[in-house]
Amino acid sequence: MKKELFLEASDLNKYYLQLILETYPDGYEYDDILTIKGANEKYLKVIKLEDIDTIIYVKVSVKLEEILEAYFKHNNSKRNDDFDFYFDDYL
Repeated sequence: MKKELFLEASDLNKYYLQLILETYPDGYEYDDILTIKGANEKYLKVIKLEDIDTIIYVKVSVKLEEILEAYFKHNNSKRNDDFDFYFDDYL
């Protein structure tokens, strides 16, 4: 059974950003957003990611949108392995 991890945009690092970009190469759509109940019984909007042993839920927020928008703007929406985006500039 995979463990679950809940993240906010401020918790992201380059690994998770890359995983978002691999999972949603053209960005995520409304249909990709899940509604789940958090530990405090409040509902959260999240996108779901998976790696080998973990299901990762990333809270959808304005900050997440800003990070992804900056990435796509920086790379002109090109998809390659040259990950020269300065992720730390957007946290």
